[in-house]
Amino acid sequence: MRFMGWCFMREVDYNALSNVMMHAVRDAAHGVLRDIGEIENIQRRHKGLRSYTTHAWQRVAKSLVEALSRARPAFGLVIRGQPYRKGEAQDEWIIDPINGFTNFCRGVAHCALSVACRHGEDIVACVLYDVVRGELFRAVKGRGSFCESKRIRMERGRPWPESMLAMGGASMLSMARLSQQTPSTAPSPVMPHLRHTGADAIDMAWSACGRYDGYVGVCVPFASVASGMLLVREAGGLVHMSPVSSSQYARHRSSHLRERGAYCTIVAGTPECYRRVMDMMATMD
Repeated sequence: MRFMGWCFMREVDYNALSNVMMHAVRDAAHGVLRDIGEIENIQRRHKGLRSYTTHAWQRVAKSLVEALSRARPAFGLVIRGQPYRKGEAQDEWIIDPINGFTNFCRGVAHCALSVACRHGEDIVACVLYDVVRGELFRAVKGRGSFCESKRIRMERGRPWPESMLAMGGASMLSMARLSQQTPSTAPSPVMPHLRHTGADAIDMAWSACGRYDGYVGVCVPFASVASGMLLVREAGGLVHMSPVSSSQYARHRSSHLRERGAYCTIVAGTPECYRRVMDMMATMD
């Protein structure tokens, strides 16, 4: 009975953390839309862009860290592009302050704030806030995925040629290599509709709610897809993640993420989409 009570307390605690994360991302997002408009003006002046975007990223990161650390000061911190900060607890925050940062730097209105909570090896809660559309995606392990207050589920799956697949990192290059490896005498592989938007977290959230059928990311930062992994799983999708061990990424790894790598390759989607992509990935190995 005591064990059951302990488990219940953990579930309630992670639901509470979801509320903490929601407040944190909404507060940190203030000004990001204004920043995008200002970036367009700076681009026309052709100076000061790098300084402005760096300051905006730092402002969002600082706001998130302060809010989350105030709520749970013992948690560790994994922030994209920053050294790992070890905490006293087994839990840690995984933060991508502005997912789709390259879009943001160009004034492209397609970016999001992403926060996930990891307990041991498991992502147990996450919040993703699409700044431009005002959509907030959230999930708690075992409790489902939501867009605002609406429960979201992945579609049962369209036929492979009619599917729409989001790509991240070097995925497009990998697909191009696959087509080059196909013998000239063999029929070209049937491919779905491909999209590369530059915002991995949003791509995975859109997969979770059925706008895409799946997502493939090759050599993408783990912090960028941590939230999406839980969103897809809780929406009924399949997820496979493996670390990237290429020497070109070794210098980017933190000591804490050495086993899994700060960069990873990830496949997520409906069962049909997942199976097809995994078969293609095996062909490229």
